[in-house]
Amino acid sequence: EDMTGNVLYSLSFLGTALANAPDLDLSADVTDTLPETVKAKGDALLLSFAEHAALPAAAEVYVAAGTHFSDAGGIDVYQIDPVSGEAVRIAMDGSVTDGYIVFDIESTNDIILAAGGLAGAADEGGGFPIVPLVIGVCAVVVIVIVIAIFIRRKKAASGAGDD
Repeated sequence: EDMTGNVLYSLSFLGTALANAPDLDLSADVTDTLPETVKAKGDALLLSFAEHAALPAAAEVYVAAGTHFSDAGGIDVYQIDPVSGEAVRIAMDGSVTDGYIVFDIESTNDIILAAGGLAGAADEGGGFPIVPLVIGVCAVVVIVIVIAIFIRRKKAASGAGDD
């Protein structure tokens, strides 16, 4: 809670999903100061957990974001890998509803909410890799053409020797 008693964030677990719940410190700070390695393209909030650990089950997270973001959509959710420091998108195009944005997490790695995304972030499951696909298809076509030319020349050379 903040100083006025407003809930800043909460985690909810489905009781039947909790098999073995370890003792975890789920306290966190909500701030608009991002790590130096992360650059937001627009407004952003950081939910920085005291402890980085796997959760015993998926948790639904509510973060008070209504005073920071408008009710419009387009808010992406990223988790920061504690080893590499890389921000990976885990949810996209969220929106603020009744002052909160809601998403699911499976660990207490730090979370960034960003309107407009982050510069240089890895997009887990984000988008179809069209450029690598086109390059791969072009490479296969070139290889097939080279093989066809080689076979044709070899047949022409062996056919000329049969006369």
